[in-house]
Amino acid sequence: MTEVSSILDRLPIGVMSVRDGAIAFMNYTLRSLFDGAYASLGELAEVFPGTAGLADALERGEPVWVSIGDAVFYVDVTGRGQDGDIAVFVPLSYMDPKDPQLRELRELHTDFQEIFHNCFDGIYVADGSGRSLWLNEGFERAYGLDARDFIGRDARELERLGYIKPLITWKVITTKQRQSAVQRTKAGKSVLATGIPLFDERGNVRKVIINSRDLTELVALQQRLSEAEADLARTRSELAQLRSESQRVDLVTWSSAAMQAVIDLGLRLARVDTTLLIQGESGVGKDVIARLIHNEGTRQDGPFVKINCGAIPAELLESELFGYERGAFTGARKEGKAGLFEAAHGGTLFLDEIGEMPAPLQVKLLQVLQDRAFTRLGSTRTVNVDFRLIAATNRDLRSMVRERTFREDLFYRLSVVPIHIPPLRERPEDVVPLTHRFLQEINERYGFARRFSGAVMDRLLRYAWPGNVRELRNIIERLAVTAHEDEIGLETLPSDILVENGPHAPSNKPLKAAMRSHEVETVRAAVERLGSIGRAAAHLGISESTVKRRLREGRSPVSH
Repeated sequence: MTEVSSILDRLPIGVMSVRDGAIAFMNYTLRSLFDGAYASLGELAEVFPGTAGLADALERGEPVWVSIGDAVFYVDVTGRGQDGDIAVFVPLSYMDPKDPQLRELRELHTDFQEIFHNCFDGIYVADGSGRSLWLNEGFERAYGLDARDFIGRDARELERLGYIKPLITWKVITTKQRQSAVQRTKAGKSVLATGIPLFDERGNVRKVIINSRDLTELVALQQRLSEAEADLARTRSELAQLRSESQRVDLVTWSSAAMQAVIDLGLRLARVDTTLLIQGESGVGKDVIARLIHNEGTRQDGPFVKINCGAIPAELLESELFGYERGAFTGARKEGKAGLFEAAHGGTLFLDEIGEMPAPLQVKLLQVLQDRAFTRLGSTRTVNVDFRLIAATNRDLRSMVRERTFREDLFYRLSVVPIHIPPLRERPEDVVPLTHRFLQEINERYGFARRFSGAVMDRLLRYAWPGNVRELRNIIERLAVTAHEDEIGLETLPSDILVENGPHAPSNKPLKAAMRSHEVETVRAAVERLGSIGRAAAHLGISESTVKRRLREGRSPVSH
């Protein structure tokens, strides 16, 4: 037998003797395929864990193709006897290369090997008893293990050693159904695993194929997507805020730091329902700030009701505010009338020139602010109201309190948060943007193309504007509608504006800034109207380079 074994060991093909399912002999060619892993012979299923069909084929005497590592063998039983069955393992390379079936088999095997090993997803194959047969590189990468350490071992070893949790291999075998689970690996990765059973002719699970996909990168991508969506939502919110800011600019035009502080305070106060007192000289735009606060506040969908307390006779002001029932007094409407308190329900009531309110009405107004309820004239029915109160005055209410012409308790009730609007003479930077805005509105209203000469802008800047913004608007309209030419010159100015205002004239620094702002605006308007830099330069009598410089300066707008 020793001599026979020596001869068999020299054969280039594998030779194996099997008796009762155990390997009795294996020549050197076959043993060398296992790198010494099986120094002692054992059960056929233990030595060839990846070839579950080998024992059945040998028992039936049918040839079978077997893969051992990367090599493929044609296995056939060449003899049977009392001492066992003799099987030979013929390498694929020894087969006739001209055989078309062999060539097709070789190509299929090569394709399978390449697909199996290069698939990015992890692929794991176990036999029907849960023994690990094949693991590709994707599986090694996903679970952080070496396939050589687990080939031939029970799949439960993967879970026991902490590489996979939970294991689904045995669940597929026992249920004979597809199973899926999100697994955690030893390295902390998240892996989506799906296992499917393959059945033999008797309906038993002969193999389990598990496909695994590393979700760690997908989870990271989803997190980045969520962050990107959050950034997008924040950007949309900021864009909406910017659009809102642009709408606010439509209400108020300014350039000075003093007015910027007023706008910032007004927008902050718009978010709350606090009673406000706006103070400033006549014509500074107190009603514009009040409307801005209303439009940007929580009551923007409600009414904005304005009444000038100094423009209505004292005997009629009470009926205007409180309303009256039919027959309440001589001359009253037969059907009665709702007052402004009711009209402002759900919105804002703006009481302009509150300092002109008669003392008896001051008491009643204080009562309404405290109780949020009142009764109409000639009625006993209580009316509940909910409105925000914004009051305004050009008078010094503190002095009036000291002089006892204005109630102290009402003053403190109104001036929870005072807002002071400085006069136009203290913010000359606003003259230019306001002038351009008013002139643009008039040009659009009447179809004009009016513009101011540099000399006129100089005079407008040096004027003290005792009537503030209201006076500026009126002067601009008067000049625009009475001018004979599109360019408005000094000859059209009223005499009081032609005279220097001495201490009221702005300093050189804001004057120069305002004049430059006017130049920039004039150049920009000319380019837009005439359609080219060359035509604008010719029309204005300046060089094209000067036009380009002014346009570059205009990218940082002076106004708003």
